[in-house]
Amino acid sequence: MQVNTEDARTVRSKQALKDAALNFISHGQDFSIANLLEATEVSRGTFYRHYANKNALIRDVNQDLIQEILDQIDEQFPVARVINLVQERAAFYHQSLNMAINPSFYPELLRQLRQAAGYRLKQVTDPNVRRDLLYQGEVIMAGFWACLARWLTNNMELSQAKLLREFTEIFRISIGANSQTALIWFNFEPLP
Repeated sequence: MQVNTEDARTVRSKQALKDAALNFISHGQDFSIANLLEATEVSRGTFYRHYANKNALIRDVNQDLIQEILDQIDEQFPVARVINLVQERAAFYHQSLNMAINPSFYPELLRQLRQAAGYRLKQVTDPNVRRDLLYQGEVIMAGFWACLARWLTNNMELSQAKLLREFTEIFRISIGANSQTALIWFNFEPLP
């Protein structure tokens, strides 16, 4: 019985540390382990049982949010659902995409999205087509995140629906010469 209590406390303390780090990042605040301990009322020993250092905690927070995006992907990248997720955590994404407060987030996000695309590319046998699709997919993905970063900088002045329409127009017009394009990996349908 006591093991469950300890496990629950361990889960709670780890989540409290992640929540505090997310809050600091979202507010654009650099923070120390001492700041985290004060905000969470967690002991230094407990912190170090969970994480080797502050960067390990930030990697864990980043991974949770990246996984939240990856969990949305089925056969296609759901543009509208990801826009919705970004809006729900707008402060974090603004700091992570536009400011220097969380510089490891965006490269890791793109790396994992590239890896997810790579799984879909395994079924393409022609190496030239595979290379072209990978290139197109990366251009579309980088453009998508650049649009989101700009949208966040502009305080989300456009509605999600208008942002989705603009993004759809940009990429449906730009990549149309080849019948087999990376656009097949993207779902541009609006949310119900």
